[in-house]
Amino acid sequence: MIEQTGTVVAEQQGSVWVQVEPEAGCSQCRDGGGCGQRSMARLRGGGNQPLLLPNTVGARVGDGVTLAVAPDALLKASLVMYCLPLAGLIVAAVLADQALGAGDGVTVIFGLGGLGLGFTAARWLSRGSAMRAGMEPQLVRRHPPVDNVSLT
Repeated sequence: MIEQTGTVVAEQQGSVWVQVEPEAGCSQCRDGGGCGQRSMARLRGGGNQPLLLPNTVGARVGDGVTLAVAPDALLKASLVMYCLPLAGLIVAAVLADQALGAGDGVTVIFGLGGLGLGFTAARWLSRGSAMRAGMEPQLVRRHPPVDNVSLT
């Protein structure tokens, strides 16, 4: 399981809003490098948006929680989001070049069209309930806040 920590910021009818802690990412994310996930999150408008999750661990506002996602779900999502558009580009470009005997310019246009169709298909698949079912993070542990108790 791939785990991340967060804090419960609100409760809502059997669910909780969890704010994921940005410092829980890898060292490259904290340094601003790495895979670009931080940059993409910034483009989406801040990226550190709270998640609404079923409260399966009895968490309350202020509690720390651990979220987990199955590694195979992450692999499945990566295959859909990266490989499907790439396959669309390759298939469309090869089709234009080999089957139609088109020139370079038309092959490029077909390739870009196939890329766009691949992104559209990936987006459509990612919105389906069957695809999303295994990819939602789940609460696995609750960490109640520690009271500031003096030992003296």
